[in-house]
Amino acid sequence: MTSRRTFLAGLGAAALAPHALPAVPPANSPYVPPGNGEYVVGVTSNPQLPGSAGNLVLRTWLSVAADGTGFGILTDRYGPSLSSHLSVQSAVRSGNNYTWQGVVTRSNEPQLIGQQFVLSALVHGGVASLALVLMGQTFNGQGRITV
Repeated sequence: MTSRRTFLAGLGAAALAPHALPAVPPANSPYVPPGNGEYVVGVTSNPQLPGSAGNLVLRTWLSVAADGTGFGILTDRYGPSLSSHLSVQSAVRSGNNYTWQGVVTRSNEPQLIGQQFVLSALVHGGVASLALVLMGQTFNGQGRITV
């Protein structure tokens, strides 16, 4: 900002910018579960696994619609080759127990493409105990489910 005038103009634009966007994302946004859907976020690991799998700390994010379908991502900060897109094909809820099943649709690791995954959760006190099963390996951790 080279002058008081440009500073004030910039300040005014910054103050008005949040009002230029809708307060709620559109209903057809891929990031908003339609109807009574849910968001699932969590972190899982399993240091007992052999080799590099034991070093993974997997961040999982799912957006699931009321019909049990949706999508998500799977990442490890220090293992970018594992970054993957997930397709959620079914969801089951029984009380505080949740289970989501699906398939890896895209991945930086070619051997993961087409692999099935199962994410299970037991919710207690607002926190979910998670278990992610991928390629026969189980990663445990915690997360949150927003319904």
